[in-house]
Amino acid sequence: MVTSSDGTNGHPRKYASFPKKYRQYVKDDELLSLSQFIKQSSYATAKALKLPKRGLLKVGNFADIIAFNADKLKDNANFSNWNALSTGIETVIVNGVVTIEHGKYNKALAGKVITKY
Repeated sequence: MVTSSDGTNGHPRKYASFPKKYRQYVKDDELLSLSQFIKQSSYATAKALKLPKRGLLKVGNFADIIAFNADKLKDNANFSNWNALSTGIETVIVNGVVTIEHGKYNKALAGKVITKY
């Protein structure tokens, strides 16, 4: 099983897919280990979508990294408040560029559209 989100406005999955999966399947139900959660949220997803050089921390790959506080990671979005940000995400690095520092977005735009051929 892999995790992804289509990013649709009006649905909490846009802001909470991964934190919800962590809370529900790792912390609450203990159905996944932390390493299984990370693999399914990165490597397995990149492999399923055939995205080269993504999903693994490896020389030559794109550096997409999320550092989170496991004790504070919480999905806050719901259908009434679908765009509520999750808490506990400390640092986000996209394509090697820090975009979130100390839980705050720094306005860096490092992502790029990925197309499939």
